[in-house]
Amino acid sequence: MTAMLPTDLQRPVDRWAAAELAGDPSALGAILHEDFVFAGPFGYLLDRQQWLARFVPGDSHYTAFSAFTFSADIPARVIRDTALVVGTQRQMGTHQGEAVDGHYRGTLVLVRDPHWLVAGLHLSLPEPPEPPEPPEAG
Repeated sequence: MTAMLPTDLQRPVDRWAAAELAGDPSALGAILHEDFVFAGPFGYLLDRQQWLARFVPGDSHYTAFSAFTFSADIPARVIRDTALVVGTQRQMGTHQGEAVDGHYRGTLVLVRDPHWLVAGLHLSLPEPPEPPEPPEAG
């Protein structure tokens, strides 16, 4: 399911996705709020500087995408100068030389300061992992 976003929110979401796909830290820096934070699907956190460093060749966290999209799954929630956009991020690429192809449930947090900027991103797995096997009685 894809939800339509108001144009004033769709534009910054599209700019962010295009900057990610291009691996362009300058364009990405222009759309990220100075207090940006990322919460990854496996529990790690990155601040704005660490997020931008992913696109610096030779950096230990170097990331390159060959495909990257983000589509809203439900209408955005706008509360004063904050918008929550829940959607699906689909990507193909590498991080630290390892494939990172897949799709994730994502929540983008945008703030109007004075125009819309991405202040946060939280990604989670679209389906929870299988529970561990119970220990054998013994």
